[in-house]
Amino acid sequence: YEELSVINEDSAFGGCDLEVLEDCFMRARRALHENGALVTDKDYEDGLRKTPGLMIENCRVIYPNTPALRQMTEKHRMTIVVKPFSFEKHPRLTPQYSKNIALWLEERRMVGTDIQLVSPEYLRLNVFVECKGRNNYIFDRAAIVKALDRYFAPFASDFGKVISQSEVYEILDRLEAVELMEALSMDVAGNHVERSLGGDIILPPNGLLSPEDIHYNININ
Repeated sequence: YEELSVINEDSAFGGCDLEVLEDCFMRARRALHENGALVTDKDYEDGLRKTPGLMIENCRVIYPNTPALRQMTEKHRMTIVVKPFSFEKHPRLTPQYSKNIALWLEERRMVGTDIQLVSPEYLRLNVFVECKGRNNYIFDRAAIVKALDRYFAPFASDFGKVISQSEVYEILDRLEAVELMEALSMDVAGNHVERSLGGDIILPPNGLLSPEDIHYNININ
């Protein structure tokens, strides 16, 4: 069938023009300045977020702040806490999820560095507020709840944050609905939670607040 020929009468579409020499040199120059190796904490965090096929809400390289947590980490071990993106109440790493991340990081990690992946520890928070409300202010409790929700929202995804007693007190004291703050106390239930001398609550490096487990007890006089 040497006499047969095929003709495509439709217009071609898609594709791209041939790469010109100048673009080739620019691409090579960018490649020389790109480092695919994982060295710093940020390298590991950025590299982990790029794991193909996985949706990751947040991750962080963590270091122990208590003797109990130091048992989790060893010399030449990089411990990374990972919160998968999920609509579940307390998303955690599954064996297959961890395996996919480990395979992705394996070729990029430093020789001799062991990577340990851990799930977040979800903590429960109780807040007690006692204040004097302004006269004829109808939405006093709703305003207090809204202000507290806004303050604690980042604690659901940012690991190891510090809950400042003075910041929460000041936020509530400045509300129009509040005439006078009389008492404020907060308590977090979970492992490795610490308190500073000033009353601030120091969450563990892998700790997050669970929005469903934040409870307010508000007493307005």
